[in-house]
Amino acid sequence: MRTLAALLALTAAIATRRAEACSGCAYPKFTPRAPLPVNLPALPAMPGTPATLTGPDGGEVTTEAAPEGIHPVTPPTQGVPYTLTAHWVCTGEPVDSTVTFGPPAPLPQSAGTLTQTARTGDFQTPTTAGSCTTAVRGAGAELDLTPSTELEPWLPLTRATLVVGGEAIDQSLQYGTSSASSHYRFALFTVCGGLPAGASPGLKAGKHHGELKLHVAGMSEDLPALPFDVELECPPGCSASPGPLLLLGLAAWLSRRGRREC
Repeated sequence: MRTLAALLALTAAIATRRAEACSGCAYPKFTPRAPLPVNLPALPAMPGTPATLTGPDGGEVTTEAAPEGIHPVTPPTQGVPYTLTAHWVCTGEPVDSTVTFGPPAPLPQSAGTLTQTARTGDFQTPTTAGSCTTAVRGAGAELDLTPSTELEPWLPLTRATLVVGGEAIDQSLQYGTSSASSHYRFALFTVCGGLPAGASPGLKAGKHHGELKLHVAGMSEDLPALPFDVELECPPGCSASPGPLLLLGLAAWLSRRGRREC
């Protein structure tokens, strides 16, 4: 019993340290990988904090406040690097980002299309035990966003929120994380069978309604949302996990006795 208690304490301590390491901010730094339309409504910056734009000659560009950031008073020169100094939302510390500007583009009015594909297999889910994510067996759907032609040049300035049942469950696509003309994939799933300790269980089995909301930095409104309906059901012989399993996979081993692997 003393050995088991010591092992439990050690495992809990390791899980706590790893949880702290993986509890970082969900919002990445603004690092656009494609030129930004020179007529952009705003360069993203943390609200309520100063932000500056420095030209290739080292001089500060005159800007004005804009929704969600700053806006150059005079259109920047296309094709040359500028430095955006803004405060990162995670720490509040100033961070430099290199940005370039390209040809102007009409502001988008539509988001694109959402394609749904059913899948059964391994899904990555957040965990407080082990690495920041872990693979779980589940049944789910992959949602592929094909951006509209008018949205493509604005993708580096686009953030997305996947909403299911009125709750935001995925905000991984943030300003500066997508390059122009790229596709983006979201995954919804319910865990089938065992759930490792500390792992997020995904959604409950059954029918769900949701929508994908996209927003371009500086625009006054979101683009029209892309709705979807999905049904998550485990294959016959498997069951949705009711919750975390016991230490060292003991409960996983017990739960598989007399039942095929999902």
